[in-house]
Amino acid sequence: MTRPVSECLSSTAEKESALSFMENKVLSEKSPLFGRRDSQIKLEPFDYKTAALFVPDYSFEDKAICYGVTGGVAKYLAMMDPEKSLPKTSFRKQNAMPISV
Repeated sequence: MTRPVSECLSSTAEKESALSFMENKVLSEKSPLFGRRDSQIKLEPFDYKTAALFVPDYSFEDKAICYGVTGGVAKYLAMMDPEKSLPKTSFRKQNAMPISV
């Protein structure tokens, strides 16, 4: 099944919504899980140079497109198939639906 990338990658608003849900409903003082979280890590997306290392054989243009499509998010970058050219690549299956770019 092929779906547009825009449907597969969440928007910033959706990410904030999911984060808000976790903080307000799952980990809040009223939740049974309150007090059980012992650490928290905030993961930031990679910058362009670091993201480009995931697809070393791509042209500079394709690396820029790849960064634009994935936003530097490690999970999405790891799903790229660096052995295929960008127009023909599809994300490798890693507990996710395949996406053609």
